[in-house]
Amino acid sequence: MPDQGHGQVWRYPGSGSNYTEIGATGVVTLYGSADVYRTRPYVFNFSNITAQGKPTLVNRGVFFGFSLPVYNTDNEELYACNCIPMDWDGASDMTLYVGGWIDTANTSKNFKLQASFEHWTAGDTVPTTTVDVEVETDTGTAAQYKSFKIAFTYDADGQGVVAGDAVGFRLRRIAAASDEITGEFVVEGAVLQYKTNKLGGSV
Repeated sequence: MPDQGHGQVWRYPGSGSNYTEIGATGVVTLYGSADVYRTRPYVFNFSNITAQGKPTLVNRGVFFGFSLPVYNTDNEELYACNCIPMDWDGASDMTLYVGGWIDTANTSKNFKLQASFEHWTAGDTVPTTTVDVEVETDTGTAAQYKSFKIAFTYDADGQGVVAGDAVGFRLRRIAAASDEITGEFVVEGAVLQYKTNKLGGSV
């Protein structure tokens, strides 16, 4: 049976500092080592893409994506922005997952993506600086249209992000250190995974 705390807070004892608390509003707060993850989709700025006429939109069956060559001052890049959910635990790193595929077969070739993050909150001057995270991927033995999910780790807490801030990112394909793939990488979509210590309430 749970122990009833002060007021209308119910606490379910766990092991040491691990326990669950149910507040008067019904919000469940997790303490200790409980790991609950949620995701939030990031939608690319399609109006910006349309105005520039690039990156090129391509499809494979029912899937559509944006084809990225290696960036060369030609605006072949993708932008997206969303607000950090209010149920983020405020401390853990976030992971941006970018999904897509290569448009040509390759053997032991590489491609590199760069995600550039920045944030602001109400009352801030919107910044122009970025925190760049780069990931280089070896295709291995890859048939045409092989799919990939690339993970970018963002130290949100270390950058001073708080729940509710607007966090945007710019995605570019940049030159790999060696053995560049012959074709382009097609970006299908992106989603942000974050850790929460609350269940219920406003997110």
